[in-house]
Amino acid sequence: MAYFGKRYHPPGTAPGTLIPSESTEVWPLSIRVMDYDADHFEDAGTVGATDCRAYLDQPTITWIHVQGTAEPDVLYELGTQLDLHPLALEDILNSGQRPKVETYPNQYFVIASLPVQRNGSIEVEQVSLFLGDRYVVSFHQGRDDPFEPVRKRLRNGVGRLRTRGAGYLLYTLLDLVGADS
Repeated sequence: MAYFGKRYHPPGTAPGTLIPSESTEVWPLSIRVMDYDADHFEDAGTVGATDCRAYLDQPTITWIHVQGTAEPDVLYELGTQLDLHPLALEDILNSGQRPKVETYPNQYFVIASLPVQRNGSIEVEQVSLFLGDRYVVSFHQGRDDPFEPVRKRLRNGVGRLRTRGAGYLLYTLLDLVGADS
């Protein structure tokens, strides 16, 4: 059994092409938005891809989390709405990427590996994150959402999380992924 399931496009495919996953495991998709600063907190809950852009136009910190299997059309719509780089979107669909950080105009793209224990074996799931000036967009294609502890901290205003910027949110999410290793 392979621990890393890297997929590649067929030879000759144009860069940035979004091709559906051939995975047999498909999980329901949800897009969840949290928007906050030191004095304000909003958990918008599950929203559609077109609803996300309005949050990025606010002076607050916005966290958009995409959980489950994202089909290419939904991913394309999110990328268009949020100005996410098309090569990074391709890396989200092509799960099994090595951990990395890439710099794009006005944003960073990070891929991390999340080890998960299931049925006595370890599987590695990919977590992909975009960081902008006032936002983080995270993607996790697995069955279970790993970030509920961070949401709880945001809701309760615990610690420095709501008083720091988007970079601190990214740090907190990556710290949680690393804590599961």
